[in-house]
Amino acid sequence: MALLVLVVITAHLLPLYVRYDLRLPAYLVKASLFALVRPASTIVLLFVFVAVVYAGATLPVLALAVGAGAWIQLNTWLCLRFFAENEARLHPKGN
Repeated sequence: MALLVLVVITAHLLPLYVRYDLRLPAYLVKASLFALVRPASTIVLLFVFVAVVYAGATLPVLALAVGAGAWIQLNTWLCLRFFAENEARLHPKGN
């Protein structure tokens, strides 16, 4: 269970660092909050992580060639979309 929590929080850290300008300790807090508040996005990130790990375990050449890059690319793309959706929900147009 602790490993699952670590994977989820780590999955949010790099995209948070790319998107926002915060102090270093705040990234861990924000990643934890985002993972807890938005469980649907957390489940999607876990599904993508499991899919990339499975593909890498099934085809070892794939793991060496594109496994880590695929995870970083998909994770960052998904998180940036989740962050934009969250910001749109928090700040509706016209306000």
